Amino acid sequence: MKKILTILFILIMSFSFLACAESFSLSETTAIYYQPASKIVFGKLESGYTVTEKMILNVEEIDNVKWYKIKLEQSKVYIEGWIRGNMLNEVSTNGFIFKNVKFRPELGIMKLVGKITNSNNKDYIVANFRIIFYDENNKQIYSQDINLFNIKADETQSLEGLTYIKHDLSNMKRFKIEFKGGF
Repeated sequence: MKKILTILFILIMSFSFLACAESFSLSETTAIYYQPASKIVFGKLESGYTVTEKMILNVEEIDNVKWYKIKLEQSKVYIEGWIRGNMLNEVSTNGFIFKNVKFRPELGIMKLVGKITNSNNKDYIVANFRIIFYDENNKQIYSQDINLFNIKADETQSLEGLTYIKHDLSNMKRFKIEFKGGF
């Protein structure tokens, strides 16, 4: 029985990795700018609008504010513009929503803080995620798998103190979180 459960867990982990997707939900109505940090606005996106990873063309940081160049399709017309990074406050992957995720230095390592909500209709004893870090050129600089324990369906819990990142993230410009599997 233990062998069957182990094999089943490995299969779930392997196949669920193929279904990973990253998306951001806008925290409030936000303007679409012609250039990052400009005052020229040519459109807006409503609160709750989902920006997927495929829509993000570029990321720039100006005066400690991240700006995301996005490409939208509306009625077969493509629009490119910039939105402020602080509007993208959620990372959603396979029914898990990460909010206000930050990495804080603590005793020579990076502490993961934020909140996770399990919007699945399933409790997880263990949920495995991969965090992938990218530099300013969108090149992967590091990735780390993390396990989160006892995540109840439709509940939110703090990430504080649950995991640490053992890598220098000083040149990180963005990250994504992928759900790998769980039981």
